[in-house]
Parts: sequence; structure tokens; C-alpha cells
Amino acid sequence: MGGLEELYRLKLWPMYPDEPAAVRRFEAAQEVFRYLVDNHQFLRFLKGMDEVWVVEVAAGTGIGGAAFSKVLAELGYKVYLTISDVRAEDLRVVHDWLKGVSGVEVETLVCDASELHRHLKPERYDIALMWGLSTPHFDPWQMALVYASLSSLLGDHGVMLFDEVDRVFRVMYQIGYKDFLVEAGRGDLKLVSIHVGYDMRRGVFRRAYYMLPGFKEVSELPTRFWDLAGVAVLGWMFFRKVDIVLSSDHGVPRIPDIVLLSEPRRAIRPGDLEPPNL
Repeated sequence: MGGLEELYRLKLWPMYPDEPAAVRRFEAAQEVFRYLVDNHQFLRFLKGMDEVWVVEVAAGTGIGGAAFSKVLAELGYKVYLTISDVRAEDLRVVHDWLKGVSGVEVETLVCDASELHRHLKPERYDIALMWGLSTPHFDPWQMALVYASLSSLLGDHGVMLFDEVDRVFRVMYQIGYKDFLVEAGRGDLKLVSIHVGYDMRRGVFRRAYYMLPGFKEVSELPTRFWDLAGVAVLGWMFFRKVDIVLSSDHGVPRIPDIVLLSEPRRAIRPGDLEPPNL
């Protein structure tokens, strides 16, 4: 079976500028970023700056990074945007999202989110984004490595932020965990997933993905069902300040809750963490 790249190569989720649903995602992201820049205390340090350095991890086509950069550019900042993902073919799409936007320079990097510190200058960036509900791709051990890597890239007042859903409450309680689930579809094609196991050492469910009709296997992936407090408190080990902006607080449709972490501690460096052999 293939991995994450095979799953996203099916293009069943709205990520491209020629898709109305993706455009709505892009516009909603801009709206919530304007709200945060105008209102959130963690981002007050941006006032008075001429340029802002932004890095987005697990970026896909760069909707989040492009939206944040567009908002900053409209406010008069010069923006240096680095977007990274393990899926090289999607990264180039960020230029389409930023078509017609001036004042933004873009760098793309094919890289795992936990390895960025090996490629980018430490303490250079002001904002680190992970946008698009990406945390289920990382088990707790991997998420600690992501926090360590990103915190090393941010300056003293730097902020990491990501959108999130409390999956313990939403999936386990409100919906109920499903052994068989239709994940996405387009036309007559449907992507379904089937529960195949649970890894207690890594804290992840293993699900196998198939295309219908034909029941063609696509991938088998581990999935972590994070809760808001759990993913935020892990980040607290790497950042001095943490906040959770609920969707009811920001009020932007189609945008879930947002976790913000500010002021990297740098007490734990990326090289300090050697993952156990699990």
C-alpha cells in the first residue's frame, strides 16, 4: 500500500484555485487571519515591523501560507514565505494562490515537518503555520519533534498557530468511531476507510483506504485523534504562552478552533530528542 502521497494524489479534497470550495477555504482563512492580526495579543509584536517571515509546514498547496501572506501584504508588510510538504507536486500551486499579490517572496521546500531545522536558518521566522487540520498525520512522538523543529526556527516573540478540531469530543463522543467510513468523494468515485488496528505505543488508529467502485486499495495510514487540550499542552513544553481561540470566539464560518503558541522556550532543541524505537 502507498502512503500519504498516494492518498492526496487522488485530489478528492478542495485544494486548488479552480475549485470553488477551495476558494472559499482560502477566503475564510484570510478572514480569520485578519481577525487574529487585528485582535490577538500574541501577534501585537508585528506592529512596527517592515517585513515578516512566515513558514508553513504540511502545507499541501499552500492555502494557509498564501492566505496569511496576502493579509500581511495588504497591510503593507514585505513577506518572505517558505512553504514545505513531503508532496512536491502540490507545492508549486502556492504561486497560483498568490497570483496578483505583490510584496510576497516564496520559497518551497520538500521536507518532513520535523526536519525543517536542518534546512532553514534558526530563529529567522516570525510565524509558523500548520493549516488544514494536519495534526492527525502526526503521532505524539512525531508531534513533539515538529514542535522542537518549529520552535527553533522562530524568533523570541515568534508564534506558531494551527487550526484544530477536538476529535476526542467530536469523533469519539458526538459521532462515534466508525469501522467503515466514507471519507471523500467526487462524482461516482468514493474514498472509504476501514479500521485495521490500533497502535498503543504510538497512540494511533490504523486505517486502510480504498476507492469505490472496484475496491482498489490506495493506502494504509496511522491517524491520531488529538484533543485540543492534549495537543496544546504538548506545545506548552516548547512555548511559554498558549491560547486556544474557539470557533465561537472568532466567528468565521468554515474555520474550526485555532491553537496559538508564542515565545519559544528553546529549552529542548531538535537534536535533544531521539525517538524511541517503537
